[in-house]
Amino acid sequence: HVPVANAQSGEFRRIEDKLLLSNDEVELLAGEVEGRMKPSYLGPDTKFTLIASYYFDGPELDFFQHHFQKAPIRYKLRIRRYAPDGVWSDAAPLIELKSKEDGISKKKRFNLTKDAYEGLMKGRTIAITGALRAINPRIAEEKLAKRVKKINGLITRFGLRPVLKVTYKRYAY
Repeated sequence: HVPVANAQSGEFRRIEDKLLLSNDEVELLAGEVEGRMKPSYLGPDTKFTLIASYYFDGPELDFFQHHFQKAPIRYKLRIRRYAPDGVWSDAAPLIELKSKEDGISKKKRFNLTKDAYEGLMKGRTIAITGALRAINPRIAEEKLAKRVKKINGLITRFGLRPVLKVTYKRYAY
């Protein structure tokens, strides 16, 4: 299986494994990676990226429960911002819907307007506006509408609201 990533259209499909490592193991791995791979960032001089994510779930924590029950189809909804070298920009935040089915993760994302972001943080659905379309010029209108409809359906069905904020430093190779 070949992973698919098309950052321009905001679509990703991949099979991934995550590991829990001790600090010593991280240092050892980082040393091996740095000696064999080049950093991979949008800016050529970037050393790391800070990432802040707001994860959404409902009052019964359905998405959290589905994850630990290994439900055959499950979702994650988050709003994410990036800060190359720890500097936050005024760039529009991204909303990302991740689904997992049969061990394959798919991620679809798009930029949010300030109004859409503020509404989501209060548990409201997303309106498709000219401003939303304008900040997502690389996504066809039908695809954007389909993504908004899917996210709005999950917000309504599960009563989604932001429940957790995670911030971390990422090194990419």
